[in-house]
Amino acid sequence: MTRSNDARSPSPFDEPRTTINASEGASQARLLDVIARAAHGHPSRDTLGGGVQDPLSGHLRLLEKLAEVHGLTRRDSDALYLTVLLRLLPHRQLRELAFGAHDASILRRRARRMEEQGWVNAWDAAKERGGRERYLHPTAKALAWAFDQFRTATEREPWHPLIRLMLPKVRVPLQLAPGTRPKWLPHQREVNKLVTRMITRGRSPVLWASTWDCPFRNSVEGFTMPQPDYVLVEERGGAPYLVFGEHDRGTEALRSLLRGRSSCMPRSRRCRTSLSRCSACGPSRCA
Repeated sequence: MTRSNDARSPSPFDEPRTTINASEGASQARLLDVIARAAHGHPSRDTLGGGVQDPLSGHLRLLEKLAEVHGLTRRDSDALYLTVLLRLLPHRQLRELAFGAHDASILRRRARRMEEQGWVNAWDAAKERGGRERYLHPTAKALAWAFDQFRTATEREPWHPLIRLMLPKVRVPLQLAPGTRPKWLPHQREVNKLVTRMITRGRSPVLWASTWDCPFRNSVEGFTMPQPDYVLVEERGGAPYLVFGEHDRGTEALRSLLRGRSSCMPRSRRCRTSLSRCSACGPSRCA
């Protein structure tokens, strides 16, 4: 699950600033809400504690079908699965997804337990404006367990063939040196923020969500496969609705994006498909 492609173009989120205050942080959160709402028709909701909601307004339905991880509580198991699905998560995003408004010390304590048991690695990434931020990312042990669970839990779903295509045979965890800042990290972080808001504040229940790098093989049965930044399966009108999302930061024309991806969308009548292009400069939609 390592990223091999070059870094994305600079984003407005990456522009240097001399100071960051609560007002600016709230503005960025509102911008991401606007992007999510425009892409999927999701309403914005007020938040507590600088973006952390309690209780959470939504959750990933897939978690209901997954077994508890040996030696972990139900909540800790959910946190581990989310870390696998979203590739790596800073404490702040994991708290929003799995721990609500509980004190941050609880998350730190549970994260240490997961690390001691060999389920996650803690990584301190260099921040753009100095300092470091703690992330969690899954170990090979966690990937093996979670991928088997994903395969079993979705085998009766009409979108199971999609999941089967995404689950790799070779489970390679991220290799991250302490204090570094990979070029792909800002893009991954923005995509995870967007998907987190779709899960927790969306109008439609989210059945599946993943933000894996290059999630599909290059080709299947002669078709070049798309490589979306995120894959969602939502429930709309009682039926699954597949979304391939591209967070391109406004550097690629939508027409060009569609030419490169729409020809290889799954041709399944059991699961409707759309391609969403969400950029920090202005979202567009094609269904």
